[in-house]
Amino acid sequence: MSRFRRIQSLDRGVEEHPRPVRRSAHRIVLPEVTSPSDTPEEIDEQSENHAGSRSRKRLPKPLRFFPHVFPVPTTIYGILTLVMGALLVAALFFQVHEILSPFILGVVIAVVFYPFRMEPKIRPLLAAAAVVFLCWFVNAAIGVLLPFVLAFLFAYMAEPLISYLSKRWYVRRWISALSLTLLFVVLIVVAVGVMAPLMVAQVGGAVASIGRVTQSLLDWAHQGGLRELTGMPQQKIDSIIENYVAPKLGQIDGALLGMAENAGKSAPSYLNGMIHFLMVPFVMFYFIKDYWKIRGSLYSFMPQEYQRRSQRFLKDLDEVVGGYLRGDVITSVFQGVFIGVGLHIIGIPGALLLGVLTGFLCLIPFIGGYIACALVALAALTTQDPGLNILYVLVLFVAQGVIEGTIIGPQVMGRHTDLHPILVIISLLVFGYFMGIAGMFIAIPVTSLMIRFAMRWRDDRRAKVEEEKLMADLKDNPHHARKGEPDILQTAGATS
Repeated sequence: MSRFRRIQSLDRGVEEHPRPVRRSAHRIVLPEVTSPSDTPEEIDEQSENHAGSRSRKRLPKPLRFFPHVFPVPTTIYGILTLVMGALLVAALFFQVHEILSPFILGVVIAVVFYPFRMEPKIRPLLAAAAVVFLCWFVNAAIGVLLPFVLAFLFAYMAEPLISYLSKRWYVRRWISALSLTLLFVVLIVVAVGVMAPLMVAQVGGAVASIGRVTQSLLDWAHQGGLRELTGMPQQKIDSIIENYVAPKLGQIDGALLGMAENAGKSAPSYLNGMIHFLMVPFVMFYFIKDYWKIRGSLYSFMPQEYQRRSQRFLKDLDEVVGGYLRGDVITSVFQGVFIGVGLHIIGIPGALLLGVLTGFLCLIPFIGGYIACALVALAALTTQDPGLNILYVLVLFVAQGVIEGTIIGPQVMGRHTDLHPILVIISLLVFGYFMGIAGMFIAIPVTSLMIRFAMRWRDDRRAKVEEEKLMADLKDNPHHARKGEPDILQTAGATS
């Protein structure tokens, strides 16, 4: 065979048998072969796109993070087109700004930035926009969402009782939910049909008693009692009462009359609120019945990498906030019932109203009891024998504090919020200043939760620093390691 024929046969063999596939240690690398169906126009388009991606790397740093779904123009014509489009969109927003609402803006932001949701510089912006939109939505729809929030709170506080009945006595959840809902409805009916008229009557009696006490004090001051007590001239006392005290009392009477008129005018809104409140038992039944299903469904939307951390967060939240809320409600109910029954036995007018006020005020930790005691003492001044009744009131509150501090508190509250009194006072003042009465209700559990998170972060940080020191010491001095420690540290370093 001649040399020419051998070369020709070798060329045919190469064409019939393509190049072998290169195999690496981890994967099979196929040869780069251009498909014969690729036309020259398609190949030129691919090369232009590849060149555009290379030119995109030469753009300023703030423009590099955009993905390929929104390519940045690199020519003067493309930049001018982008600028003109942005100006047109701005002009459109300026023309329709009167009909814009946060809801529409939130939808626009979500649509515009959704393609860039995985970019590290866009995700914080989307998260901040979502938080702001959620705050606005809750504030705007609080009237509609309030029954659902109350129903969830009741179901959350009743969950330990429902779980106990299910595990200990094998009671089905729907039976426990129905029983608790019926009990709640009975309590509402009793409160509205029986207690509300009595409380309204006692409010009227309290106002009349305050008026009588005020008038008796004024008469006592005009008759010379204040002059004998302070030594001031009677003419000056009469002038002070006429110029300062009497106008203030008139303003108080006018304010009370205005509140009564506003209450009459706001009757339709109160009726609407009552209709919304009637939804609470029905929603609460479904929350209690399907509590774990609803919780699992909401939990499934959370990314998998955050689920373990969220489990620990929910556990801390349930231990601190849930335990505190349940314990605070139980102790407040006990204090209200104890004070109300005691005042009725003593003979203080408005005992039912004062017991209910004491129960609500005791929800505010540390200072709620003192405010309730001051109000009850003022009510005792309107009785026939104020000195003896005030003494009875003080004894009653001391007995209630002893029982609550030695029996009810340790058994119910436990150590859910083991805070120093200074931290309690600071948290109450700060939350009360920024959020009012509602802030004082949530000050203690939120502060305790923040302190628990801070202490856990401190412990994790200390453990990490100690581990780094131990690894560095074993690296410099291997003979310091005990038997079996090098393998463990090597395994830990490999996994990290």
